[in-house]
Amino acid sequence: MCVNSSFIMGVKLIFCILFLCASGSTGFESVDGINMSSYHHQEDIVVLFSNLTQNYPDLAEYYSIGKSVKGRDLLVIKISKDVKERSLYKPMFKYVANMHGDEAVGRELVLYLAQYLLKNYGKQKRVTDLVSNTEIHLLPSMNPDGFEISKDGECDNFIKHSRENANRVDLNRNFPSQWDELSSDDMVANREPETLAVMSWIVQNSFVLSGNLHGGSVVASYPYDDSR
Repeated sequence: MCVNSSFIMGVKLIFCILFLCASGSTGFESVDGINMSSYHHQEDIVVLFSNLTQNYPDLAEYYSIGKSVKGRDLLVIKISKDVKERSLYKPMFKYVANMHGDEAVGRELVLYLAQYLLKNYGKQKRVTDLVSNTEIHLLPSMNPDGFEISKDGECDNFIKHSRENANRVDLNRNFPSQWDELSSDDMVANREPETLAVMSWIVQNSFVLSGNLHGGSVVASYPYDDSR
């Protein structure tokens, strides 16, 4: 699979999630069997992923890439046709959300997307093509500790440090910079457990395209956007 084809698959995924958002009703109640009435806490994600993998055993499985400071699993759901087999010609895509604990919209969108893809496989051609030809990995929350201390409707979460992880570190700024000449030890020194988990996940998997969902502003970040 060439890179251009993989990129097209990723773009289709982005449009798919945007379509899902647009198709929701104004009340955010259940839409096509997807409950949009409230935020999902850690235990809710465990139940959801467990149910999805049981209901769609050939399309979904979930796993943990590591644990947060407070010991919460960083859960990923993998979605693909013949999910337990790895095809070398099937491009791997990942979404990461909720890196900042108080930016919870992406967290929910990723969970909705997982359900949307599985529920519509074999029903919608676009979804069927995506799931058949792409290995999709969805990490709804990189910062579950920060999310759990956030409060719905309160806008002063930054003061409460819910934007950061439990060690009060901004995970978005905890990764090594490509502009620094770092040794192997420097690469992992002073990194948070959530950051190390994602770094290890990236090294162990050949992702060809990724998306990181934040909230609050309309921003598009590109490679080398941290250059001086």
